[in-house]
Amino acid sequence: MAAQGRKQEAPLRILCFGNSLSCGYPVDNPYANRLGKVVKEFSGRKVECVVNGQPGDLVTGPGYTRRMQSSCK
Repeated sequence: MAAQGRKQEAPLRILCFGNSLSCGYPVDNPYANRLGKVVKEFSGRKVECVVNGQPGDLVTGPGYTRRMQSSCK
């Protein structure tokens, strides 16, 4: 609960973007899960981690730029 008269901070949003490692391969456990907890403990702010990992994606591939642009809206 925010202190009276104090504006509540918006959650810190973190985009975890990349390939299979970002989406949690091989155990379906994205590192974003742990990252969000650590950042929240450190900062005291609410944290939202958005995971956008595509197995096999490469920076040089045509889908990378499209995915990045749509993720940053």
